[in-house]
Amino acid sequence: MFETTRLFSDAYMREEEGGLTFVYRGGMVSYVEALRGGSLQRLVPEHNYAALLKQRLEGGEISQLLYDREIGRGRALTSYLGMNGIRLYAQNQYPLTLERGDVILLCSDGLLQALGTQALEALLSQPGTAQQLTKRLQTALLAHSGNMQDNTTLVLIKRHR
Repeated sequence: MFETTRLFSDAYMREEEGGLTFVYRGGMVSYVEALRGGSLQRLVPEHNYAALLKQRLEGGEISQLLYDREIGRGRALTSYLGMNGIRLYAQNQYPLTLERGDVILLCSDGLLQALGTQALEALLSQPGTAQQLTKRLQTALLAHSGNMQDNTTLVLIKRHR
């Protein structure tokens, strides 16, 4: 019922009766987003050092001074395949019901950093198949970044009916 453009080992997704079930373990994919009604919604928390620092700061475990000193390394992953034991993962409690036209985007931080949320929402809201949308993302990414692009990995799922 849905179409994917690429799969890899950082996330597992399965369509079941009632919706989409997924497990996300961090790694190459930093973001799992759903586009519905033209707006991206985050489906899983970030698994990077910045998120960990923010959590510890808000919990009173670290000082603002330490946070400010460390945040420059915020993009570092805190959970990924290949590390000695995966500590963080996300799994949806209930299947995500996909409606006609919904788009699920799993991507590395390079895509969001290069294009930004508004550009992604505009590109993913255009009509077309998952393959056509992926090609448009690639074209926009290359036009924006040239040779200075961070690596980018993405999976695009689009519900047609």
